[in-house]
Amino acid sequence: MDVIIASPVIMIYKIFTILPEHMSRRLGRFLGMIAHRIGVRRQALFGNLAKAFPEIPVEEARRLVRRIPVNFGDFLGEWLVMPKYIESLESRVKCTGFDVIEEGLRGGCGVMVCSAHIGNWEVLASITAKKASRPLTIIRQRLKNAWMDRWFSDIHRRMGYGDIIRSKSAIEIYRRLKNNEIVGMLVDQSGRSAGVWVPFFNRPSSFHRGPGVLAARTGCTVITAFCVPGPDRWQIEYSKLEIDWTGDADIDSERLMSEYARRLETAIRKYPDWYFWYHRRWKTKVPDSIRHRWDNQWVH
Repeated sequence: MDVIIASPVIMIYKIFTILPEHMSRRLGRFLGMIAHRIGVRRQALFGNLAKAFPEIPVEEARRLVRRIPVNFGDFLGEWLVMPKYIESLESRVKCTGFDVIEEGLRGGCGVMVCSAHIGNWEVLASITAKKASRPLTIIRQRLKNAWMDRWFSDIHRRMGYGDIIRSKSAIEIYRRLKNNEIVGMLVDQSGRSAGVWVPFFNRPSSFHRGPGVLAARTGCTVITAFCVPGPDRWQIEYSKLEIDWTGDADIDSERLMSEYARRLETAIRKYPDWYFWYHRRWKTKVPDSIRHRWDNQWVH
């Protein structure tokens, strides 16, 4: 039954994979343009952009709303054919700062790479896996369709890395970090009411507290990396994320995610049309205690 339900996706996937990469990306951009024309989550895009960039003119917001689905289609077209071009991938990506990963691995406590839904995060995972001396495992959401869920994992394996389902990941992440491996996470989505609240685009925002807790418990090296447009195709900058550790999980999580949010915001401001604004990033109601703290302590 799962295969039958997924059959339209299978058909689209087959069409993409028989095309050369430039045609696959062109088809992806075309589908993104259609998505814009029919209004797929258009209000969510406008809403998020209005919160993040209240100062930009309406016409600029409309331009971004047109560009975001087209760029996501470009990403989709590239991702679907990446296994065919995996050997030549490095020639189109400029990397800086990768030595921080190898330096972290020499520390023996593993490396946690914190990234986001910006640019091409699948290229980031593939490049990291190809260049690293230790295995990479990414954390992802489980898909409701079992066939598509296995399909996702198969694509990841063909691109050189493994994956773990987020809902069952804590113990497995801990084990892999203790085994001095690399774990990659996209941690830009809302942590909802259980998250840690930090400034992001000049407003209190919930982020997952897990990275800070895991880093405190394992002693792993934490790195930020974003794959954004570059001179050849993509560019990736790996940068160690350092804070003054206190031993208090709540304080350390807040400090870690606050610095992560600052770096992510910088990247998004440079490439706003390459960020996945479809998430309802600020949907969680801000607690009164956080609003009070925002008014009295955080810079805004």
